Amino acid sequence: MERKPEGMTMGRHGWVLLAALAVPGVVAATQVVAVRAAEAPAAPARAADARAVSPRSYDGSYQGRARLVHGSAAACPASRYGVVDIGDAALVFPYQPSLVLAAPLQPDGTLHAADGKAVLDGKVIGGRLAFTVRTPECETEFHGHVVWNHP
Repeated sequence: MERKPEGMTMGRHGWVLLAALAVPGVVAATQVVAVRAAEAPAAPARAADARAVSPRSYDGSYQGRARLVHGSAAACPASRYGVVDIGDAALVFPYQPSLVLAAPLQPDGTLHAADGKAVLDGKVIGGRLAFTVRTPECETEFHGHVVWNHP
């Protein structure tokens, strides 16, 4: 006979812990289910277990550095620190005064934009944003981290 864990009851699929948190004027309840391994139902096999994520969940301000990795300082933007914003599931990056790249975010966090011979490719993952802008004369990398999320 198995002993009942403190504060838990047996549910249909295993031990169930019910907890409530009361703050003046606010009541929140959560249910956590702990299933014994022997009772755990077999997980169905899936070819693609990728969770659908809204591209808007990446919206935020990312602080970091744009670093010139290839090209001359005269023809290319200089390395600089700053903040890049992603809003409405798109990154708009003013690379040069006459060249602004707009890259829509995909559900997996990838970015891609092309404007003539300029190409922006990157990814948002784990609160980090990294992308590269390439033109025939220049290559710049940006690496930053989220400082404010505003989905």
